[in-house]
Amino acid sequence: MTQEMYGASGKVGNKVYYRSNGKTVAREAVTPKNPKTNAQTIQRVIASQVTKTYQKFKAICDHAFEGYSMGAQCANQFKKLNMRNLRARASEINQAGQSLAQFYNFQPVGATGWVPGSVILSQGQLPRVATEMAQSELGLYCGRVAISENTYAGVINSLGLKRGDQLTFVTVSKVNGEYVPSYARVILDPRNGDGAAPLSTAFVDAEGVIQNPSWKNKGSIYLDFDTDHLDFIANPVNGAVCVASAIIVSRKDGDQWLRSNSVLVISEAAIGSDLVSLWDAVEQSYQASEIDLENEQYLNNAGTGGAEGSSSSTTPVTPPTDAPTYSNTVSFNGAGQNVAGGSVTVTAPLNTVVVSGTNLTESGIYAVKGGTTEHIAPTKTATTATFSGLNGAANDTFTFYKAESGAAWFTVTVQAGGGGGTGNLDD
Repeated sequence: MTQEMYGASGKVGNKVYYRSNGKTVAREAVTPKNPKTNAQTIQRVIASQVTKTYQKFKAICDHAFEGYSMGAQCANQFKKLNMRNLRARASEINQAGQSLAQFYNFQPVGATGWVPGSVILSQGQLPRVATEMAQSELGLYCGRVAISENTYAGVINSLGLKRGDQLTFVTVSKVNGEYVPSYARVILDPRNGDGAAPLSTAFVDAEGVIQNPSWKNKGSIYLDFDTDHLDFIANPVNGAVCVASAIIVSRKDGDQWLRSNSVLVISEAAIGSDLVSLWDAVEQSYQASEIDLENEQYLNNAGTGGAEGSSSSTTPVTPPTDAPTYSNTVSFNGAGQNVAGGSVTVTAPLNTVVVSGTNLTESGIYAVKGGTTEHIAPTKTATTATFSGLNGAANDTFTFYKAESGAAWFTVTVQAGGGGGTGNLDD
């Protein structure tokens, strides 16, 4: 309801006065709805974390995605992949009835600092060199890679690499309260003629430090070798503690640079009290000062989130419309089994696995055969992901993943003919 008045303007009480057609008109003041629902705040927390992480790793991530040009295209791909994976993971946790207090590592919106989390650093067709965080014999946290034998040739063969490949060692260390990324580049020198030499002599000097400079090697990294693993850490100065690691493989193929898939792995123990769950980050962001609607892109924050929960409840999350979904019924050589239990057994030979769902062309689904690190990629349509030519023999195992940064979905063990499966056959 409006009414005509003269000589008034602005807001008085619950009325707003303004000029219209030469007259002063009064109407009731309407306060816009604050868009800070839990689901929207989750989106902001995730977006803030991804953006900050890209800024920290810009030196490598702006050219780390195979098939995308350096700069804006790679930046957009980094943000797209990581936003999608983090949102999908949050949705999976929510739909499983679990609390987002178990999903690390995030910072509240507006936080001035940065703490590393598990993100995709690069993407391409080269074999992934999987890393984990471990404690070395010196008691230091470090990145660790499993190897089959402690020789130059053994590392190359076990990781599916070639001489001339470039390994970029990525570490994050906490130095004087700040988290600092470091990089070291090592070329698998094709001029090294003795592939059987131990890494301790072919790769590094007597102190365990890479020969630098040595044919394009760059950066400072300390390596330690055992019969079955390789540990790496940036120069631990000033009491620095390594908290995260990754390895990116690069290979030049003609005029094109190929990359490997790489995920930054964090050590929750090393990060310690700085480890913040998504739930805590959302709570702290939600309780922060009200949004400045003058500067906020109000219409760009639409979303649904259901009821606002308490700190002890599970946060409502709405999956993004383009997020892939997966059926727990998976076809093995044409026979369906339920994989919700996390593992199944099939009869040899295992040749074909078909996963069903929606939006699967947008998924990062892949498989890894036991004892190897190379990804097995499926042929994907919107509703199916088909793994063909697996050649699974008795005693082989295959682990399937929904996304680069996610945990294993299910494992398949191949047994000799005549045995029964451990999964639940669908009717």
